[in-house]
Amino acid sequence: MATIDPVAQAAALVSLSNAYQAADAAYMAAYGANAAAPELPSLQAARNHALIAYLTATKESLVNNSSFTKQIKQQLDAATTSINGQLTTLKNTAQWLTLVTNLVNLAGSLASAFA
Repeated sequence: MATIDPVAQAAALVSLSNAYQAADAAYMAAYGANAAAPELPSLQAARNHALIAYLTATKESLVNNSSFTKQIKQQLDAATTSINGQLTTLKNTAQWLTLVTNLVNLAGSLASAFA
């Protein structure tokens, strides 16, 4: 069985939590900008997938702390920062959907390092 690095595990969980929070904030910003936008249901679903990735990882242990996993974590952190940086300026729901979908894909990749 692989040795679990508790520091790396905690850092990955923080990244996944932050990703969900950014996805939620993006959904709320998009909803506030245009409550009738046709992309909102897809954006809400993406937000839910980010939450599922986080919640699933909290029940598991980080078993893959390879350089690839570390790279995915860095990319996820960068995507989270990007979304948070655009919360007050981006009003286009389709762009929010693209950003959050990319975030969710990274969160899913990081969550797959847990088992």
